[in-house]
Amino acid sequence: MRPRSFLLFFFAFAPAVLVSIACYTGPDGPTGPGSGGAVAASGCKPDIDTIQKTVLVPRCATAGCHGTNRPLSPLDLESPGVEARLVNVAGSDCSTETLVVPGKPDASFLVHKLADAKPSCGARMPRGEDPLAADDIACIEQWIAGLPPSGTDGGSGADGGGSTVSCSGTETACGSVCADLATDPRNCGACGKACPADAKFCASSACVASCPNGTTDCSNACVATATDAKNCGACGNDCSKQGKLCTAGACACGAAVASFKTQIEDAILVPKCATSQCHGRATAPAGNLDLRQGNSYASLVGVKVDAMACGSRTRVVAGDVAASYLVDKLKSTPGICGSQMPKTGGGLSAAELGAIEAWICNGAAND
Repeated sequence: MRPRSFLLFFFAFAPAVLVSIACYTGPDGPTGPGSGGAVAASGCKPDIDTIQKTVLVPRCATAGCHGTNRPLSPLDLESPGVEARLVNVAGSDCSTETLVVPGKPDASFLVHKLADAKPSCGARMPRGEDPLAADDIACIEQWIAGLPPSGTDGGSGADGGGSTVSCSGTETACGSVCADLATDPRNCGACGKACPADAKFCASSACVASCPNGTTDCSNACVATATDAKNCGACGNDCSKQGKLCTAGACACGAAVASFKTQIEDAILVPKCATSQCHGRATAPAGNLDLRQGNSYASLVGVKVDAMACGSRTRVVAGDVAASYLVDKLKSTPGICGSQMPKTGGGLSAAELGAIEAWICNGAAND
């Protein structure tokens, strides 16, 4: 594992990369993880199940922190499936950090939150307690180093089969986050490819020393604010949250579909979702949602989801993509009830998602 001197050098000269856990207020501790062996006194071994059991749960999943019940950030380190909540996942507080980058412990913010006295966001974890043993941090580093890089067989990148979200527009699923490989400095040209300190900007899928003319530096992403949906007209003006496109620096709905029946119901909902095992049953369809021909519009627009199971959100709010629960289910947005829809086939394509968003944004007409 890396020695303490290397860690200090890394933070003195390398930029902060990737997304944070929570911004804590705990005390400062010793700097660097040391160079302990692969197995610590806790019994940690470099596999995620042992790490969760021996390190994350007893040290980080305490009440008020990252336990299952109302976790901070939110990041649940206690429930099953913790790897999917860490690998290639952007944290909720510091939008330039990624928790775990497969194969790259030094680029993984989880390591820095555990090892550094003063991480780039917030304070050291675990909050208000003694730092982790050097051997435990080394164990976590070895687990990360052994993960297949994004985009390789068995990995979590666009080609690795481990994606958990559907991305629209120009974005690619890198694990459980959507990234624009043309401009994202954390995934520049490929999932998991972070730009180095001497070429920290990402432009046209390449790491460069400065943003070229005609683009704007938005957190080291070189974007054309006239057309970039997440930085429309200015950095941070995110049209995509509204389900809109960026045209001439302003958020606007995409082109309206010519017909809901032919382009949405017949072309997408019926073949992809109205199966006999799901939303195509005449009696008791899944989620009490009937998406058969002639029934889908009345089952979606202005209709609340099953309140007993999934709260009180509305499936489709005409003119408001962000408020429409259907879009969240199709894109596997965090916080949805149950799993992504459709459950088979890898989700809808970017073009299909775009058509549904444009239909809703333009008023969800029944034509």
